[in-house]
Amino acid sequence: MSAILLSIFLCFSQVSEVKQEATLYYLPTCPYSREILEYLQKNHRTISLKNLQNNPQGKDELKRVGGELRVPCLVVDNKAIYGASNIIEWLNENPAHIETANFIDWFSERQMSLKEPL
Repeated sequence: MSAILLSIFLCFSQVSEVKQEATLYYLPTCPYSREILEYLQKNHRTISLKNLQNNPQGKDELKRVGGELRVPCLVVDNKAIYGASNIIEWLNENPAHIETANFIDWFSERQMSLKEPL
């Protein structure tokens, strides 16, 4: 009986460890955004990315969740983290929340115009 209870407890404790959803809002023209993207590439990590260039819906999301239209911004479970150093610090302290991947060079993969404003 105690073995069954222990098994049930272990199952529930694993279910409660839910992975946090992390999304980086960025602009390809922003040097601070590039710093984070380069960090991700260098460390072979990937997270959800939202390019705000020509993306009014993404801008509205960021304004609604973060309270301001400023990049880079990492949104984790509807909480905004602004600033490249703060974001990189969070990524370093929470490696389980970002996936290891063969991160394709985002500079060469996307043909982005660097002339378009936010």
